[in-house]
Amino acid sequence: MKNIKFLIIESNKEQQNYVIEKLKTNHYQNISLIDHPNELDQYSDEQIPDFMICNYKSDINYSINDVLEKYPIMSKVPCIIYSLQYDDIILKKLNSVNLVDFLPMNMSDFELEKAIQLGLMNNMSRTNLKNKFNDYILVRSGKEVKKIKLSEIMYIGVDGKYIELHTSDRRYFIRFTLSSILDKLPDNFVKIHKAYVINTDYLDTINIEDNTIRIGKENLPMSRSYKKELFDKYYVS
Repeated sequence: MKNIKFLIIESNKEQQNYVIEKLKTNHYQNISLIDHPNELDQYSDEQIPDFMICNYKSDINYSINDVLEKYPIMSKVPCIIYSLQYDDIILKKLNSVNLVDFLPMNMSDFELEKAIQLGLMNNMSRTNLKNKFNDYILVRSGKEVKKIKLSEIMYIGVDGKYIELHTSDRRYFIRFTLSSILDKLPDNFVKIHKAYVINTDYLDTINIEDNTIRIGKENLPMSRSYKKELFDKYYVS
């Protein structure tokens, strides 16, 4: 991870050296530097850095917001912004920035490393989101691999070391855990019990007295803890 690409945008030579020193103290070496935002003209898609570290006012006439408006290619790059004016006035002006952290100009080694680690964790979270299933999954069925649309799955249950995917006309057994598949499913799939996940598009009724949920022709048990989650999310009295 120490081969992360950094781009520093800073016109003040002393501050340039200060930020570079902080990065090198934390053992980062892949560092590029530009004195003025206009130098971003040279950057292509292949040269996009992993992080930008910028003075909020990189130039008398340029704030980071101006930079990103002129160079939208950089708009998705995680930014660590610092400023001589270190207060909520500047922070509120950073709402259009892919902001990782806002630091004072005299940031410590720890503050800069903390900001980088926060950016890496956020990027991992976005990567995990990209790993979610889209419209369908592929499931082995006998000697074939069957394509199942997520919209066709009514609910999922646990059966020993397997889980069962239930559609309107059949069920599929796959060797997977309930929690692992739930992490990859869209938000309309909700856990109602330690052994059941439902597709709320098929939810018919909830029996409050016996804590069951009607899905198609099935009555499934619902745990009280998950009942609260479901009601907090969907219930309108």
